[in-house]
Amino acid sequence: MNRLILTAVSLMSLLGAMNASAEPINHPLGSHLTTGPLSLPNIGISHTGNPAVGASMLYDARGGFGIGLISSFGMGIEIGPIENVAAQVTTIQTRLSDMQSSISNLAPGALPNLSDISALEKDMQQFLVDMGDSFYLDINAAVDGPTPLVVTHTKFGSFSFDVNAGAKVKLDFLDSPLELNFLDTDNLVATNSSMYLKAGAALELATTYSREIKKFEKGTLYGGLTASYNMVVLQKSLVPFLEYADGLEILQDELSSLTDSGVTGNAVSLDLGVVWSAPYYRLGSTIHNINSPSIAYPVVGKDCEGNNACYTAASFADRIDLEEKYTMNPQISVDAVAHTLSRTWFAGASLDLNPANDYVGDPHQWASISAGYSPHLWSKWFLMPGIRTGFRKNLSGSGMSTVNLGLTWMFAHLDFAYGLTSIDESKVPELQDLNLPISIPRSLAFNAGLHFMF
Repeated sequence: MNRLILTAVSLMSLLGAMNASAEPINHPLGSHLTTGPLSLPNIGISHTGNPAVGASMLYDARGGFGIGLISSFGMGIEIGPIENVAAQVTTIQTRLSDMQSSISNLAPGALPNLSDISALEKDMQQFLVDMGDSFYLDINAAVDGPTPLVVTHTKFGSFSFDVNAGAKVKLDFLDSPLELNFLDTDNLVATNSSMYLKAGAALELATTYSREIKKFEKGTLYGGLTASYNMVVLQKSLVPFLEYADGLEILQDELSSLTDSGVTGNAVSLDLGVVWSAPYYRLGSTIHNINSPSIAYPVVGKDCEGNNACYTAASFADRIDLEEKYTMNPQISVDAVAHTLSRTWFAGASLDLNPANDYVGDPHQWASISAGYSPHLWSKWFLMPGIRTGFRKNLSGSGMSTVNLGLTWMFAHLDFAYGLTSIDESKVPELQDLNLPISIPRSLAFNAGLHFMF
């Protein structure tokens, strides 16, 4: 647990070191963690999901102004189904230790039981295969602030400027054949199995313009365009499994050197959005990353020249891309919101029509439904807390689902996401001993922030 906290602190330090719109794909901003990117007019962060929202956020007949101190800061974690692996660790370690002891105590000239060695070797190989099938660890974070700065006017439309940063690290396991050699105590276990780490961080400067396109009898059509300048740092490496007792140690080492040894690239991305606003409902659609920019990762497994880690990477050429690019793939999102005439009560849904990869290559295609109460700005109910609940599911990638809860009081926002898939504690003795009152989910996330609108 201490190592996990240190890793999280390292990730926050990385975001701080970058001196930190379209929101980071790896972690939704603000209330979007609960509701998805709904085109809600009462929440300032909404324009990061759809660039057309700004012009529809009129706080009175003349227009409005909004600014965030830290509009959103949040983190999330997701782990693979590691129960079977965790249950094997102690047994494998005990059997290996016992086998070493029995061989060291053999009488001179006596031979070890080869069938026992073969059985242990087979079980250890299966353990590595299970690790490759089920182990992964994701940690992500995003911060938006001290923006967005949003200015809206009935005649000139809406202008906004946003600065946000996001980061994600992912640790996978690549299994490889294993051999035991009890005659060589210095190299008892031989395998190329490795921890595979990918990390990415981005600082984004975004400006958005939106305005009313046309007013109709039944509603108003708004349009908006976001242009973003992205400074991205990417890193990936393979570390032999035998060199580390704990994968989190790798995260701490690699994350601390990301800004020094990673590959840095710059890219400009464009988002286009529309919103149809009627008295009792809203419809929105956004095309993200229309121009599909891309940035290269560091090359691994090439020109090794005696570098063992490089040779290890080359041995997995059939399973990983030695030369890889991160492409900000175009993605189309749609949303619909039904609300009261005052827009305080709402129910809505959003859907990504196609998947898009994040910094480390994980696909995201989110579907969400939500409902809530959001007091209108400066109304007599403004001091009442707002509340929202939701359900989100990734239709690609890990397929993770979460239930979500968000609260707003005046200018402060707090959102939580709790994964619906839990760790099977019955297979992990260490967790059983904790006697926790609730199951441990495989994914957790939170956002918090302050945003002022006038």
